[in-house]
Amino acid sequence: MPQVARVLELVHGKLLNKNYEMIEALLSILDVLKVPFVKELASDELSQVPNMPMAFNALCLLLKTDIPIQLEADISIEESEFLMQFDQAKCEIANTISVLASEGVEEIKEQEASIEDKMLYGTASSPMKRLYEKGTRNLIAISKSEVPESLVGILASGAGPKDLLISVIEAIGSTALFTKVAERYAYMGVMKDLVRIFTDNPDFRSYSVSIAMDAIWNLVEVVGQTAIHSMATDQTVVVALRKPFENVI
Repeated sequence: MPQVARVLELVHGKLLNKNYEMIEALLSILDVLKVPFVKELASDELSQVPNMPMAFNALCLLLKTDIPIQLEADISIEESEFLMQFDQAKCEIANTISVLASEGVEEIKEQEASIEDKMLYGTASSPMKRLYEKGTRNLIAISKSEVPESLVGILASGAGPKDLLISVIEAIGSTALFTKVAERYAYMGVMKDLVRIFTDNPDFRSYSVSIAMDAIWNLVEVVGQTAIHSMATDQTVVVALRKPFENVI
């Protein structure tokens, strides 16, 4: 993992110097990172897993990077294509975070008891509850990295293409399934930024509204009353939510 992080940092430096061929190299690295980590040795759990936050931080470094350019009128066709490709690469970075955060989660969901069984036997042994409390290997690594702050920073700025913001919202929803991550999101006030998606999209049935709602639901489900209280006490959130609900009703 330290080697992966170092390679990503080198790619970052090359991109700042507008080495266009690095985009393809970055996408290849992301494809490798999406493949589930398989331990070849028992010692890998001790030697490699603790270093996973380093790789996530290197991804965040790239995700937050803005390539310095001249005035728009002076941008060459090659530079314009490079910037477009880099925006697409940022989307893939956010997608990679989502994939890593979701690893093993679907299997846990399949083990979840039915609503009827929960009513009969309670939720003390719920697999999802254990996920929220203890996380997975990847979610724990994310909780020890700069991922939450980086994703919230991009969403709060509202800058960048729509596809990037959608990928960022998906990553927030995927990483919010672990309490230690979700609590950081709630503390940073990400609810307000997610609700803003509703006001920015007149069609409440749009995909961006749908994934923003999913992210909010995950935060409320994992953090509980704290998340609800942060929404209910914020006047801008209440006002922003009122219009979509009036349209639905």
